[in-house]
Amino acid sequence: MPIARAVAILSLATACVIDAVYGPYAGKETGESALLRTLLGELVEGRHRGAGSVLLLLLDDRLVALARHAGLCSRKHHLRHSDFRRGQRLGKYDHLIIWTIPQRPTWMDEATYAQIPATLLLREIRYNVVEPGRRTRSIDVITTLVDADAFTKEEIAQLYGFRWNSELDIRSIKDSLNLGHVRCKSPEMVERNSGQHF
Repeated sequence: MPIARAVAILSLATACVIDAVYGPYAGKETGESALLRTLLGELVEGRHRGAGSVLLLLLDDRLVALARHAGLCSRKHHLRHSDFRRGQRLGKYDHLIIWTIPQRPTWMDEATYAQIPATLLLREIRYNVVEPGRRTRSIDVITTLVDADAFTKEEIAQLYGFRWNSELDIRSIKDSLNLGHVRCKSPEMVERNSGQHF
């Protein structure tokens, strides 16, 4: 039975693990988003411990406001509605939108909430993934890369597509280091034993 969960920040350029955090597998605030929030403080002015520019690929739009020191390219949360007739149109299924700050979630302390701007300028694009023999899928992506001249819609779609490369990189690291199953009695021991491999 799993008792620990791990979240890692990987370099898209080298597939190296830049940082990782471990926590309990179940219970309040033990999901991947909660663990990732503990790493966001390490991302300062787009740099992480001298590792070079960082582009953070997030999966949960509740973290958008916290990632203000790193570029962001994330799939839009399924509960958010898209209306490409609104906002500043940049092209077909490509526009600028403004998100307003929601009410403070229960997991966020008041000091952190006070640092979040009242509004955020974001860019939303929609593109189709066409695979032979499969149904065409539409994907909506939210990004802080709002300059359409510097970043085309196609480049943003390609960037988000690299997320699958990260999944493969993590699987390769787990296989190479035999980390598929680490048998320990606490998350702390999992971190200790896993750290011996890096």
